[in-house]
Amino acid sequence: MEEMGFVNRVCTSTRPPQVTYSLTERTKELGEPMTQLDALAKKWAVEDLTNKQPQTQKAAYRRKATSRDSSV
Repeated sequence: MEEMGFVNRVCTSTRPPQVTYSLTERTKELGEPMTQLDALAKKWAVEDLTNKQPQTQKAAYRRKATSRDSSV
């Protein structure tokens, strides 16, 4: 990630050695878009869970209706 410019890495020659990482300005720019993407993913997940139940019930109803029609 350092090579890609996402983090700064600072090594301190102490005992024990210490390495400190920090975000670059480039990475800080990603904060808002990532927050929006996270919110959208959560919204879609809720919609998927909400819409899954009725579809399952509709499929079960279709199976029952089909089995009744074929038994006649």
